[in-house]
Amino acid sequence: MRSEFYKTKDFWAGVMFLLIGGVAVIASRTYPLGTTLRMGPGYFPTLLGVILMVFGLYILIRGLRSDERIESNWSPRALIVLPLSMALFGITMVHAGFVPAIVVLILVVMAAPAMRKRRGDITG
Repeated sequence: MRSEFYKTKDFWAGVMFLLIGGVAVIASRTYPLGTTLRMGPGYFPTLLGVILMVFGLYILIRGLRSDERIESNWSPRALIVLPLSMALFGITMVHAGFVPAIVVLILVVMAAPAMRKRRGDITG
């Protein structure tokens, strides 16, 4: 194992899947699980959380063995535009409905690469 394992893409993807799966399992622990034939409200989120954690563990181990590094030229704009688009989707969904919310989501997400391309960050 290398000392710079935390600089690989798969390591951080695995950590993210493990965390999301763990949160899903913890959040669904108060619901009755039921059985496979008579599933309770906690069965599906618990199962999905466990599956995410298994995939996360696999990807994390693959990241520990990989040499693929994280590219250093990432856009902070994506960290702003993508969560903003999800928030706008939620707000529009409540006030205008599903179809306008999808339109808003698509338009905001489509604007992110166009704004980035104008600055010359993308080659091509």
